[in-house]
Amino acid sequence: MKNSSKLIIFPLISLHILLCMSKMSCAESCNTLICESLYIKFPFRLIDQQIKSCGSPGFDLYCDDKLGPLLTLPNAGNFTVDYILYYSREIEISDPNNCLPQKLLSLDLTTTHPFLPIISPSTDFHVYNCSGVGLDYDLYDEIDCLKGLNYTIISVNPGATFNDSNCKLLKIVSIPDKYALFRPLSSYSSIDLTWDEQNCESCEGFTWKTPPTTYRSSLGSNFSWLALAALVVPLSFMLVCICCICRAQLAGSDSEAPIVATSNTNQAISGGLDTITINSYPMVVVGESGRLIKSDDDKCSICLSDYHPGDTLKILPECLHRFHDDCIDLWLSSKASCPICRTCPPQNG
Repeated sequence: MKNSSKLIIFPLISLHILLCMSKMSCAESCNTLICESLYIKFPFRLIDQQIKSCGSPGFDLYCDDKLGPLLTLPNAGNFTVDYILYYSREIEISDPNNCLPQKLLSLDLTTTHPFLPIISPSTDFHVYNCSGVGLDYDLYDEIDCLKGLNYTIISVNPGATFNDSNCKLLKIVSIPDKYALFRPLSSYSSIDLTWDEQNCESCEGFTWKTPPTTYRSSLGSNFSWLALAALVVPLSFMLVCICCICRAQLAGSDSEAPIVATSNTNQAISGGLDTITINSYPMVVVGESGRLIKSDDDKCSICLSDYHPGDTLKILPECLHRFHDDCIDLWLSSKASCPICRTCPPQNG
């Protein structure tokens, strides 16, 4: 009777220990990572730094020392990831060579699964290659980064009439315009994409700026119960001790989490947002390369100061407008709307 009890207890003990070890291994390899001031977590993962189960298929990123996170899309190659909004599932990408129109000529948004265009008004640009020397197309949008010695690349806005025997239509480029600004093609430095919600079966518990503490794990199908049943008594006692330590550590980490959360004040000035909500909005840090500073968005609309490398910017999830973190924190503590468009950001329920 005792022997049969041992044969049942030993596999259960070993199974429990393997679960603990699996959780610890996942926690070690799936922690939130930082690449050029961007937080990388599920469904994204960094190639060569995290195991495949840390992310979903198609969400692989490569961290370049100079360019930051890079995302590869079919036919168009690598794009620089400017920021990721996990709350609203939005990603902004740009061309590492600062010539987005060239990328758009190869990019087909119908084949970029799992990434999709954000549902919004789109603008269709007719892009032409105009051959010849000394051609003058001042009335149209000349794309300087594609211009050659004997040809000019121009884009024609929707509704415009264009007919020139020197020009050949290259492609009709459709760009989702979230703000419906209808800008010329050459002024676009980035585009926004979204993705469907992903299920995380191997690693869960991610929170913004906080390394994950708990994960769900599974055992492989090649689990050998006969080998576990053959474990000797001394080894079993050792495994019991390890299991107890593992469970105590996990229980301690779980019990500490609510204490950290309750230390934050949830009080706000009348008319503004509470501190927890304000602190939950994503932030990015402008790197030395200054690639996050855009020509059409290079200063804080609150303090009117230019953005510089090292500045911390906070992004409002609903409208994607960004400001110095200190400026927008002070603003939102008294006014619960974006200073630019007056959109009300989401609040913690």
